[in-house]
Amino acid sequence: MAIYTIPPTRTRSIQDGINQMADVFESYADQIIDNMVTNALSNVGLPTLKVSKASIIKLINYIVVPQMQSWEAGWVDNPSTPSNPSMQGISLRTFVENFNFVFTYSGIQPVTQAANEWNATYPAWGLEPEFSKVVLSLVCGRPKIASLFIYYVFCNSGARNPIAVMTEDPWLGFFLGQSVWSSGANVYSTYVCDYDSVALDYGWNGLDSAWMSFITSLGDLTTNFALDCFLKRYNYIMKVSKPEGSNANYRTAWLDRLANSEKSDLLMIINITENFCLNSKNIYTFTSSETLHLQQKAANYKQMQLILPD
Repeated sequence: MAIYTIPPTRTRSIQDGINQMADVFESYADQIIDNMVTNALSNVGLPTLKVSKASIIKLINYIVVPQMQSWEAGWVDNPSTPSNPSMQGISLRTFVENFNFVFTYSGIQPVTQAANEWNATYPAWGLEPEFSKVVLSLVCGRPKIASLFIYYVFCNSGARNPIAVMTEDPWLGFFLGQSVWSSGANVYSTYVCDYDSVALDYGWNGLDSAWMSFITSLGDLTTNFALDCFLKRYNYIMKVSKPEGSNANYRTAWLDRLANSEKSDLLMIINITENFCLNSKNIYTFTSSETLHLQQKAANYKQMQLILPD
């Protein structure tokens, strides 16, 4: 039985190839995730982690992945997609690019071999114009596959290392990663919503090499910085979706995803604060130092007041 619905531009052989590649992907998912996160944190070079790698992986698996998947419900032009008409989704070209990145990044031989075989079988599959318009669902009953795309974004150094930021402030790291997801990782570094100007106002010197030392030096101010980043994104959405502009039809969907929906990023502040930082469902096993740090973060967020301008 096919995992993905075959659009008119797909052939049976390529669809089978996608499913076979996904099978390999899924069987090594846990090992790939561990390797990716280990490599990402090592590249940042943090001497100590306020929140452990194991805890961050659980946070992403239990809270972030379900939230992300709730917005990705099928082909990009499917009218039933929750984020319609914002055209959120992942193109077939991006699908294979991410596959190859994750496979290579994992360093796992069977996985890398599978990717090489795939590219040899379908060498030009991502270059044909109609393929770039086709979007694969990230739900499809395979959450581990969806999670690997999410880890790819969160471990992306060009996105200001969201996974490393999460070890200092889980919600701030989530928001930076989610912003990449919504913007597209390839354009995020040049987006006006990349929050560099906010960071400069808080004392960052503008150097990539100083990013994590800047984050860790903020202390309790990471919550203020996080909400200022949130406001920046809100203001940007309002600016580019004015009623007379070409993006006017997207405003409602963009704001739903940011703040006006039960699955919005704003509600994620509550989910991460309550379910992770305060461990309200007793899912996580924190050390005493992690517990103290996360409880302080939760307390800081609970004291914040967010007022969205008209």
